[in-house]
Order: sequence, then structure tokens, then C-alpha cells
Amino acid sequence: MYMDDHKYQKYCQEISTLRGNPSADDWKNVKAFIKFLNIFYQTTLKFSGSLYATSNSFFHEFFNLRNAIIKHTKSDDRTLNDMAGRMKSKLEKYWGKFEDMNMLLLVAVMLDPRYKMKYVNFILTDAFGSLLGRLKSEDVVSILTRLYDNYNDSFFEASSDNIGGDTSMSEVGDLLQSKWEKLLEDEGNIKKNLILRYI
Repeated sequence: MYMDDHKYQKYCQEISTLRGNPSADDWKNVKAFIKFLNIFYQTTLKFSGSLYATSNSFFHEFFNLRNAIIKHTKSDDRTLNDMAGRMKSKLEKYWGKFEDMNMLLLVAVMLDPRYKMKYVNFILTDAFGSLLGRLKSEDVVSILTRLYDNYNDSFFEASSDNIGGDTSMSEVGDLLQSKWEKLLEDEGNIKKNLILRYI
């Protein structure tokens, strides 16, 4: 730093007369800190680069962030290891443990045609191991099945209310089509009458 910026030593002395220049350990800590902050910076860029974050993209970023933090908790660098440990506890405090995550995020990933259930199985196996991962995958399928059943029941309740009347779905569609054609015809007649009035 002294080679690149000749005012470096003077600047450090002005900031703190007690500490002086940053030591080699200070620079080591800064290097670890920057490496760690880069993870959050990249995640923030991905979210702020979009007008809205969809739940399936949110899951990917959350999972990548979680994996990076866990990887750094196993680092040989003590500073990075300590920082990652504190970050992991904060992540779990605000978002909960991954095991307790809202499974609808995984359902959103499963419904994404690029990933589907095979990818969800892969993610959960990677996070929990094969046995617990398979159980979590079954939970995701169970949730999706219940969502579908709920939707299906409400759809049939709504359609059974219409069955009591005289009109079927095709008749409703035909009625709507004839209204649309009448509107177009009326608009055409209005334009024709306006033109005839000025001739």
C-alpha cells in the first residue's frame, strides 16, 4: 500500500495515533472479510437487477448463500471461519433453519419447467443427505398434492354451482362470443351513421 499510495502512512497515523498502520493480521482480516462480503454483494446484485424477485429465483440465491456460509464455516482461515459462524447464526435467526424453511419455495422451484422435481431432490439430498433428503422431497410432493386437491375441490364446487343453471360452459362461451360480435357490429353501425350524416 505504501508503494501505491505515498500518503498511506500519514493517512493511517491521522486516523488513529494509537494503532498506527494496519498490521499484517489486519490485512489478513480485511482479505477474509472482502471474500465473505462478496457473497452478499453478488446476491444483492441479482435481486436488485430485477424489478421483482420471484420465489423460485429467491430460493436459488438463498440456497447458494447458505451453502457459501456453511463452506466458510469449515475454512482453515480462523477469521473467515468465525465470521461465517456468526453469519450462519444470524441467517438462522432471521430466516430460520433450512430444515424449517417454507416448503412452498421448493414447490415454486418444482413448478419451474427448467428444474422440476429432479432438481428439488438433488438440492435436498445435497443439503440433508440421501435419507433425510428423500423424506423432505416426499414432504414437497405431499404439499403440492394437497395444494392441487384444494384447488380441484374449489374448482368443482364453483362448477357445480353453475351446473344447477340452464347454461353449460360452452353455452356461456357462445353467449360471450355473441355479445362481442354485437359490440363490434354496433360500433360499426355508429361509425357508418356518423359518415352518412356528414355526406
